[in-house]
Amino acid sequence: MGYEDQLITKETVILDKPSDWTKWLFLRKDSADRNGVWEYCNPELTAETVKDITKEKPVDKTFRSFKRNAGTVEPDQPDIEIYELEDDEYGKWQRWHSIYAGKLASYEKRERALAEMNREISRTIASRHITSIQDDSTPYARLVTLKKLLSPSNSERRFELLE
Repeated sequence: MGYEDQLITKETVILDKPSDWTKWLFLRKDSADRNGVWEYCNPELTAETVKDITKEKPVDKTFRSFKRNAGTVEPDQPDIEIYELEDDEYGKWQRWHSIYAGKLASYEKRERALAEMNREISRTIASRHITSIQDDSTPYARLVTLKKLLSPSNSERRFELLE
């Protein structure tokens, strides 16, 4: 590995004015793509088409749901203990739990990436714009707000391209 390969240049674009928008958004998209969460943040999507991570959280099951002849489980009915499952019921629970654990880990990884994206957005905008996004709890909401506020108009964009 050469000396040049060891040098890492890290450039941060601070979003302050419309002329910063394109570069700034490119860096946010690049970060979101690396973490597989752009479809949860893309400000070009509508609120109806952007993915909502809260709808993707895997649902846990009780041990009782693996019990044969368990019948309908009432909400206030206590769950059984794992040792109360028969061997075949326990095997079904193990197989299900293995899949559930993988789905939960994937969900939590995306959730952490979105939390990091929120922090990244806050850290890379000019302080005077922080009040504009302080009530937005998701990266998508923050990006939509910032897009409305700072995305260049078509005429501004054409002027930038001519320079």
